Amino acid sequence: MIHSNGDEILSYAEITQRVTTLQSRGIDVTLKTVNGTSHYNTAAFARERW
Repeated sequence: MIHSNGDEILSYAEITQRVTTLQSRGIDVTLKTVNGTSHYNTAAFARERW
């Protein structure tokens, strides 16, 4: 999962909690953090960098 700690729509804390919940259920998920990018720019950053 890719998420920005600067997301103004979905809080970073909420996403980290969801990732932890998924992991506790045995789902293989990793959180990649994008620093300071807005919600609407994260996907563009992800395509370029990941």
